[in-house]
Amino acid sequence: MPRFSASGLLLQARIWSTLAFYHGGAICSMEMPYGLIAEVGATYGDSEGMADLTIVGANVEVGMLIKYDQKQTHFSLRSKGRVDVGKIAQSVRGGGGHSSAAGCTMELPFDEAKAAMLTIIEKELG
Repeated sequence: MPRFSASGLLLQARIWSTLAFYHGGAICSMEMPYGLIAEVGATYGDSEGMADLTIVGANVEVGMLIKYDQKQTHFSLRSKGRVDVGKIAQSVRGGGGHSSAAGCTMELPFDEAKAAMLTIIEKELG
């Protein structure tokens, strides 16, 4: 079992507190502003694996951990298999990955980027 520092656990707790569902529960998201790492005294590595937890919900098809600052928004995407998140990530310049795990960065503020990504995923879900 992995061991986490107190600050690492605080970071994960704050990320979990942003848990949200969309599209009838088929999409799950969690959020992490990059500034949160310094705020709780954690390291970037303390958020490792959090994206994988976005697809543990029973009805979730696509999950995303959204990391952001004022200028850009990064999506770590996960899928249970019905939706090819690699294809979604590749639709964003510089994005890539596999059908079940992928990532991309939008040069947009968080709210705009999140809305755009939800639209993309919802189209794939039908």
